[in-house]
Amino acid sequence: MNALVHDIEATLKPGATKAELDGAQNKFDQASAINPKAKPLADLKKRLDAARGGSIDVSKALADAAQAWNSGDAASAAKIAGDAAKTSPANVEAQLQKKRYDEGLAALEASVRTARDALNRKDLNAAAAAVAAGQKTLANYKPLQEISQLIASRREAEQRTRAERQRQLDLLQAGSQSCDQKRWKDCKDKLEAGLADPGKAFLPSDAAAIDKAKGLLSRANSELEAIQKAAANANKQNMPSVDPKKQAEADQKAREQKCRAIAAEGIKKQSARDHAGAIPLYKQAIDLCPKLCPIMNNLGVAYENVGDKAGAKPWFAAALKCEPTNELYKKNVAVNQANLKPPTPPPPPANSLDGVYEGWADRDGKRTSRYVATVTGSRIVMIAQSDAKKEPRVGVIRPNGEFVIQFRSMTYNGRIVGTQVTGTWTLRLSLFGGPPTIYTGGFTGSKVK
Repeated sequence: MNALVHDIEATLKPGATKAELDGAQNKFDQASAINPKAKPLADLKKRLDAARGGSIDVSKALADAAQAWNSGDAASAAKIAGDAAKTSPANVEAQLQKKRYDEGLAALEASVRTARDALNRKDLNAAAAAVAAGQKTLANYKPLQEISQLIASRREAEQRTRAERQRQLDLLQAGSQSCDQKRWKDCKDKLEAGLADPGKAFLPSDAAAIDKAKGLLSRANSELEAIQKAAANANKQNMPSVDPKKQAEADQKAREQKCRAIAAEGIKKQSARDHAGAIPLYKQAIDLCPKLCPIMNNLGVAYENVGDKAGAKPWFAAALKCEPTNELYKKNVAVNQANLKPPTPPPPPANSLDGVYEGWADRDGKRTSRYVATVTGSRIVMIAQSDAKKEPRVGVIRPNGEFVIQFRSMTYNGRIVGTQVTGTWTLRLSLFGGPPTIYTGGFTGSKVK
């Protein structure tokens, strides 16, 4: 019994492992079976339960830390182990694991910094070496995996750039060889392709090759221009001479054929009463052949048929100028001019009384003086033929034919009915201031024109 108690007390020391505590529990169970009321057992039970409970919590924390580490989350593993060690400072395992994870995290972070510095220097090999060193500590550490992917991406881009640079250098080399062989067209094509966008692929060390290629390209262009000029001169020399007069006649004949064909299309449309459609065809034909007199006349007719008499005028005139003796053209010009004259306005309605009237004045049934009266609108003018001065005697005539003329001491009251004039006259004479003497008579007449 005493030996069991001694062993249990020896196990309950700071930093006891779970296996040691499990062994102490077995020995406690044995002691309890021998003498469950033994005084030391009550204290040992409290101490053993406390030790086993704390050990269980630390063990679980350390298991979580290990799981986080294995998943690549070194920072979480270090934190969990640190919390466990802080909770059970006497737990040796917790202290060991905390140290291990802290050192591992520090090494990983150092590898990340080294790799990133190398990337900034564009030293992919150094960056890859730093990643490899860090992955020996923890292969699936996430920041290192991200850097590894970035390194791979940059290496692929560098590979593409190297391949493009080599392709362009090969083109420059091939173009140079074509220039040496005086195959100028092939030289030009390859050099232009090799020099396309040189800033992306070439390195500073390629400057000499680029300058050489530019010089060769300039020479190739010059040689090609010279070849083209020589070919053009040769063509001029080999070209048969052409008689300018015959060429002009041939050109004129070709124009006439074309304009007659166009004019025929216009005539066809005009025959189908498509006068508007014929107009542009006639104009096109006249532009080609300005001496087509009949087409000028047809164009005038087409304009008249669409109601544009003013538009027809210059074409009728042009047709007549083209063929001055053509009677049809003369007629069309005359008719067009007549159609263009504004209609003569109707004369104002004439007064049916207007005209010249002749007749006699009488007194006591005897004719005393012949007169002539002229009616114009509302005005009547009478002149006595016995008057040496032929002074006009003016009055106003109403629409019904009645009129009054006042001339000095004489008053005429009359009326025109149809072509006949009738009326009376009155003369008032006063001698030496005495009372007036009144003389009366009549007059008659008729319209003479």
